[in-house]
Amino acid sequence: MIQDVTLSGCLWASEWERFRLYSPFVKTLKITMDDQNYKALRRLHAYSKRQCLLPNLHAVDVWIEFSEWSMPLSAVDWVPICELLFGPTLKQMDCRHLGRSRDAAEQMLIPALDRLQSIPSLEKLCWTGGSISDAVEKSLCHFLSNTQHLRSLTLNTPNIPPAILLSASHTPALTTASFSKFQGAEYISSSHALFESLTDLECNGTGAGLDVAFHAVKAPKLNRISISMCDQRREGPNPFDILKDSERFPALADLRLKDLRPSWVHLEAILSLTNLKILHINSIVPEFDSIICYWPVTTIRRLAKSFPKLESLVLGDWYGSMDDPTVSLPDLECFAQFCPQLRQLTVSVDARRMEGFSGYLIPHPTLEEVDLGESLSDSFELEIAKVVHQLWPCLRRGVTGWEAIGDWRTPRWERIWKYVEGFRTSRSTVTRNNLDSEIHG
Repeated sequence: MIQDVTLSGCLWASEWERFRLYSPFVKTLKITMDDQNYKALRRLHAYSKRQCLLPNLHAVDVWIEFSEWSMPLSAVDWVPICELLFGPTLKQMDCRHLGRSRDAAEQMLIPALDRLQSIPSLEKLCWTGGSISDAVEKSLCHFLSNTQHLRSLTLNTPNIPPAILLSASHTPALTTASFSKFQGAEYISSSHALFESLTDLECNGTGAGLDVAFHAVKAPKLNRISISMCDQRREGPNPFDILKDSERFPALADLRLKDLRPSWVHLEAILSLTNLKILHINSIVPEFDSIICYWPVTTIRRLAKSFPKLESLVLGDWYGSMDDPTVSLPDLECFAQFCPQLRQLTVSVDARRMEGFSGYLIPHPTLEEVDLGESLSDSFELEIAKVVHQLWPCLRRGVTGWEAIGDWRTPRWERIWKYVEGFRTSRSTVTRNNLDSEIHG
């Protein structure tokens, strides 16, 4: 990988021979586009006499980082750079611009898209930067409507114009897309975007923006969707309601909700997705007025009953009312009753007061990996381990969130997991004394 390009003076014939000897081995180029490197690349382009300098280059990663005192560059100034960087074998183009000089990025993107239009091998395009202007929107729409082999598209910008979404749906090979972010009323569009090949979609936006975008999108092969919603305190349409339409995403099996403030309004809308195999709900960091508690036991049971095909369930912290009873360790039996294929579970529970539990628990036949997050425990470690073993006799890996942050609760849970492993591997009756001796050698 070439990370720095530095030219000083002229290149002599012997130096060109050495460059051409090694250049065919360069497949990845990562470069920071500042004033110095821009001049160096212009010099390289002049020396190349329009010949391909990097004939086997597959991936280009450009970080635009001009200073605010740099001379403004026009689209014409960027043409030789694009000719130099984007050769006929290019498969992946990643461009990021987070600085102040928005014009520099825009003027580069327009000729870049024109150049990429003629490269049939391009499979992945990623752009991170400022708001998409009318000029860039026009060039990007033209590119997306005509490219035939693009498989992955990422647009990480403050706005996603509706015309771009519609143009992206015309890309026949597109299987993976990430859009950030859909805004509100500005996104209103009556056009429908049919993504015939799309299998993986990640999107971010306001509730209103996501609602309109989802109503405009159909994807018959969509298998995975990841949604992150901002402005959750504002009243407005619930974008998750569209998921009740089984014909819109009929192949959906993997749903991931990020930075979400869980509420029954959101969860009720996804209960119709009975074919889900993966459900991940990761909460936002609570504000000062939020109340932190465990998930209500009624909600946990409702989720278990609604998704019988689940193989992986991740439930982040619940932030809401403490009026309903929260989930305890024995309550997780519901997954053995209703989710027999579950193999991975992440959820925080109240694991205290297990010394008085003597009931029978239905064992889960397949669950092998459990993360109990920020679960509370007490000094009755062996009793907690007995309940864990009853619930998940096939358990091979158990962790909590305390280990990751080195919390004072870590040693207690480490002992509990060792007790659980002792129960799993021992065929005889296990007591506290002989298990302690087995664990400590």
